[in-house]
Amino acid sequence: MFDNVRALDVGYGNVKYVASRTQSTLTCKLFPSLAPRAVEMDLAGDFVRKRDTKRVVVNGIAYEVGPDVKLAQKGSEIGRMLQENYCLSEHYKALVYGGLLHMTRSHELEVLVLGLPLNTYLGYKDPLAKAFTGTHILDAEGRACTVKNVVVVPQPLGGLYDYAFGTRQLSVVKKSTSLVIDPGFCTLDWLVAEGTTPNDARSGARAHGGMSEVLKDVMEQVALDAECTIDELGGTERIDAALRDNLPIRVFGHALTVRTNADYIKLAQARAKDALQAMLERIGSIGDIDNIILVGGGSYVYIDVLHSYFPKHNIVVFPDSVFSNVRGFQLLGEIWLAKRGMH
Repeated sequence: MFDNVRALDVGYGNVKYVASRTQSTLTCKLFPSLAPRAVEMDLAGDFVRKRDTKRVVVNGIAYEVGPDVKLAQKGSEIGRMLQENYCLSEHYKALVYGGLLHMTRSHELEVLVLGLPLNTYLGYKDPLAKAFTGTHILDAEGRACTVKNVVVVPQPLGGLYDYAFGTRQLSVVKKSTSLVIDPGFCTLDWLVAEGTTPNDARSGARAHGGMSEVLKDVMEQVALDAECTIDELGGTERIDAALRDNLPIRVFGHALTVRTNADYIKLAQARAKDALQAMLERIGSIGDIDNIILVGGGSYVYIDVLHSYFPKHNIVVFPDSVFSNVRGFQLLGEIWLAKRGMH
């Protein structure tokens, strides 16, 4: 009964999607938010594993998307898009098409749930819903998917529903004031909700307040420690992954030993405080907040800073918090469908 509802969280950093859904389980996966032009040459053969990507077609142009997309990207090619109108770009559409090919074999969806940061939600939710409602030819082989309804929600609302259902405390959440904090790749989003109803006056987003900005000072210090330029380091992904998993940062094949990962995280936390301060000013009083939920892949940077700002609160971080929003999107889509008596 769940095959006709699917959720996609297309962020600036990664695309998170619901890979499978049963009565008791909800499995999610992700791939980088990269969509280079499809490479014609593929060196995979009998002894080489073929890269895990899908080739999609948008407006006659073939793009390659998926977990192994970096293997299809030219060294000089521009990576992620960070524009405000990102959700209406061909790049975004290619990522959605790739997500549809990865997550469902169905030719028809009753509901597709997408999310937007709070700073672009009001301006783009209707155009985004319109853009993905209807029949889409996904690739050159003619595989198609018809989407009957597109539901667009604020990204942190997914985190709130994931918390409410994951803790089996929906009835408690409905009588509480909750704060969901979502440090994404580009933006820091936060949502204050009375029950499950957002408080617009206290919610908001800080553009350039996410992990890509937070890691800038870390990148500069790593470049100094490695005696190289920032460009030689490549993107932030490898450093982010090393810090998140507490592994050595490697440059030119060697592990940096100048300072510890904790030292680099302190640099990131110092930059994170700028965006969090803007959040605190918008929220105002914090004594009436009952639940604080931290979602997203940047939790390892933000959690200690948030404990200093909210010393009397319990801050909840779910396992695999990078998937919190998309898990909540799936639940919101199922609720949307059930309320309309549709199956």
